[in-house]
Amino acid sequence: MKWSTLERIKGHDARENAIEGAGQQMTSAGEFSADHSLGYHSGEITKAEALACKACGKKIQLHKTSVASACPKFQGTRFRKSH
Repeated sequence: MKWSTLERIKGHDARENAIEGAGQQMTSAGEFSADHSLGYHSGEITKAEALACKACGKKIQLHKTSVASACPKFQGTRFRKSH
């Protein structure tokens, strides 16, 4: 089955909305907080903020709640909060 561009966009928006909603629910339930003292790993949901790769120091700016991906420089998977 071939998907139309509109169908692909709608699917992408639905996934983004689901991630955003999950992050908000986790925050309100106390399972996720802005003070993530041990750092972050790729694959975790994080809110909009700046992160720095613990391996190489590359800074990554997340503009909305999303799933953290591996560092684009060296594929590092551990991050700390950055300013």
